[in-house]
Amino acid sequence: MVAHSEKSISLYEIEESLAELLSARDEVTADLRYMEVNTIDPQDYADKQKESVEVERLLVEYGERAVLKVDGWHSAIRRMETDLVAEKEEKAAISARISRTEGTLKRLKAIGVEIMRKFDKKALVGTAGRKLSRCGNGGIQPLDIQGWDAENEKWCYPYPILPAEFQDVVVRMPLDMYFACGMDSRCTEISRQPANGRIREALAQPCPTCGGTAQGLHCDDCNDTGKASVPGASLAIRGEHLRLS
Repeated sequence: MVAHSEKSISLYEIEESLAELLSARDEVTADLRYMEVNTIDPQDYADKQKESVEVERLLVEYGERAVLKVDGWHSAIRRMETDLVAEKEEKAAISARISRTEGTLKRLKAIGVEIMRKFDKKALVGTAGRKLSRCGNGGIQPLDIQGWDAENEKWCYPYPILPAEFQDVVVRMPLDMYFACGMDSRCTEISRQPANGRIREALAQPCPTCGGTAQGLHCDDCNDTGKASVPGASLAIRGEHLRLS
C-alpha cells in the first residue's frame, strides 16, 4: 500500500483531475471501515463495495492513460532533441562551406582585379559575350583607423592613437546616475569605437596651418592636400571590384 500511495502522489502532481479520484477512494475506504465496525444495512455495504471497485478501476484506467501520455511526451521531446542536434550540425557544416566559398570567391575576384590593374586593362572580353570589367567602388571613401579592426569591431591594442574626442564609448550605469548625467565607480565601460561621423567632418575641414591652400608652399601638416588631419585616422583610397557581364 505504501508503494501505491507514493505512485498516487506522483500522479496527483501530474494532473489535478486525479485528486478527485484519490479523494473519492479515501472517502469510500473510510465509509467501508465504518460499516465494518457498525451495524449497517447489508445492501448499503454491498453498494459501497461496488463503489470502491469502480473507483479503483478508474484509478487503474487513469494510470494507464497517464503512462501513455508520459511516453508520448518523452518520445516527442527525445525525437525533437535528436533532430535539433542534427540540424545544428548541418547548419554548422553549411556555414563552414559558405565561408569557404565566399573566401575563394573573394580571392578569385581580387586576383582578377590585380591582373587587370597590372596590365592596365579595364575590361577583358571572352567568348559568347562573356566579359570581365574592373570597376571602382562607389560611395564614400572608407576610413582607415590605425589599430581598429573594423570587421570584428574591436581595437587591436588598448591605447589607440585616435584622440578621445573622436571615440564613442558605450557604458553601463544605474538609471539614477543616467538621469543625473554623472559617472562614478558604478559606471562600467562596455565598448569603445571610432566616431566615424566626427572623424569625417574633421577630415573635411581645411588645414588650419595653410588654410586649405598651402599658399604655394609645402605644408607639413596636410602634406599639401589642404585638408585637416586627425591623428590615427585617414581616408583610404576607394577600392575596385570585378564585375561579370
